[in-house]
Amino acid sequence: MKLGRGHLGILAMTAALALPGLVGCDTPSDPAALGTLCLPATQGCPDAVSLSRSGVGRNALEVEIATGLDESAALTLTITTPTDIGLPSETPRVDERWLLATREYTLGPGERVVERIEPSELTVAPELTLELTSNGSAGPVELNYLLISEPLECIDDNDCARRERCEPVYGRCANCLSDSDCAPTQSCSRESGRCFPEAQTGCQTTSGGGPAALLTLLTALILLAWRRRQGPAGPAAFAAATLTLAMLTLTPGEARAAPGASLSTGGGLRLLMGEVATGASPGWGVALNQEFRWRFAGMSLHFMSGNHATTNDSPPFDANAQTFALGGGPRGYYPIGPVEAQLGLDYMRVGLAGTGLVQNTGLDRDFHALGGVAGARWSFGDFHLIGRATYHQLVDASGGMLGVDLMVGMGF
Repeated sequence: MKLGRGHLGILAMTAALALPGLVGCDTPSDPAALGTLCLPATQGCPDAVSLSRSGVGRNALEVEIATGLDESAALTLTITTPTDIGLPSETPRVDERWLLATREYTLGPGERVVERIEPSELTVAPELTLELTSNGSAGPVELNYLLISEPLECIDDNDCARRERCEPVYGRCANCLSDSDCAPTQSCSRESGRCFPEAQTGCQTTSGGGPAALLTLLTALILLAWRRRQGPAGPAAFAAATLTLAMLTLTPGEARAAPGASLSTGGGLRLLMGEVATGASPGWGVALNQEFRWRFAGMSLHFMSGNHATTNDSPPFDANAQTFALGGGPRGYYPIGPVEAQLGLDYMRVGLAGTGLVQNTGLDRDFHALGGVAGARWSFGDFHLIGRATYHQLVDASGGMLGVDLMVGMGF
């Protein structure tokens, strides 16, 4: 049997497709259909064809178009589907079919064009219609096509990385499905499924990452050690100086999508307010925070402690008072440029230790408290820096607790 140019083109494309499979490929593709379209149509070579495939997969199409040595052509390839697979509402319609892709070609005598149309346009539709039309006078033209079924990247969000969502119409994991999934200064590209303009490319972390964070943490430790030698003003100076250094040394990019869970630890200023604070000086404490979240909402479970020096007119004249609190509540998150704002409500169970506040609280040592949290989160890779302020009003005592913390942590 004598092979024509069209048959050779089909064999060439088939061989090119098979070569990656011979050398190894992580996500192998399968040929679903191949053939030839002609313009004008001839017996055995139509100008339109309906293709279907069994099983699930993403569509990709490789085409080769060629003219004769003494012919030129201007033509259009239209790819549609009759199947409603949940395409975006703005998808155009052509003769009761959804338009997936169009390509216009202008070829001179003897020219040849090879192109691949990606799944980002051809979706997961199980049925496709290919139609070749002329934009004017056209000599004999042959279009060889190979329909490829590629594996799905995902079926639902659980198949994607924690910063991505599943786009079922295209069978892929995407950073965004609409503009609402991006920062206010960004837009969502339907073609790539990513927010743009991007703060960085590839796998780089945001600017001002690890080295700056380590510098901040090291400086904070030095400040803590130095200020503890300077008297009771140390905790306030430590918190203020550390927060200032963090702002200066961190220059993050756009706020990253939220992790599913995160763990943070740090410390800062503690201030007792109201009658319960009589005789108590500002102090300092540590904080531990665990968050479980889904994009813009989540829950937090956190522990806080405080240490205060107290002075009273009667025994004990000078004593320490410690507070220990375990709380939790809902959180809301909103990206604002390079930071992510955080707001939340809390219930806390507060415990006291030491004798410093006994004249204010009597023998009671356990209290209920209600309050709120406001903060900001800077991300650098999987790590983050959180600055936050908390206030909790004691329910069964007259007073409250104000805290300002700087915490570092990691998302999971």
